[in-house]
Amino acid sequence: MNTQKHNVHKSDEDRVAASVTTAGEPVGSLRPSSLEILEAFALILSAELVLKLRGLSVLLHRIRCFPVSPRETPEALTVERTCQALNRATIYYPKHTICLQRSAALTRLLRARGIPARLVIGFTVFPCKGHAWVEVNGRGINERYFTGDYKVLVKC
Repeated sequence: MNTQKHNVHKSDEDRVAASVTTAGEPVGSLRPSSLEILEAFALILSAELVLKLRGLSVLLHRIRCFPVSPRETPEALTVERTCQALNRATIYYPKHTICLQRSAALTRLLRARGIPARLVIGFTVFPCKGHAWVEVNGRGINERYFTGDYKVLVKC
């Protein structure tokens, strides 16, 4: 019987799951913290105010100029946890949020966590409607609707 130990390389997910935050919750946990939910709430509010007071062009400019931070955790965990924080924040938001608000907030949240997210705005001709969503690596995230039918107007 061979009892030799082999050096096994852990994946990012294994390393994150093995580490623990100061609160005692695993870093790899998908449950967002209260602070993450509050940050998402503030960005939803910010997107609404910018849209109402300054307009769409200013909102898009701010998103284009918002840099992607260096990544600290694996992408899959970060994306899922950030989407959950945003979804929880919309529960507490006093008004119905539109897709543009949610997408603008999610894009900024993901970029702040090192994920190169892109805000996409598209439309369909029949029936005539518009929609905004977030893409990471060309794939729509946190989306309830199929976005393949939309013609893309803006990506930033």
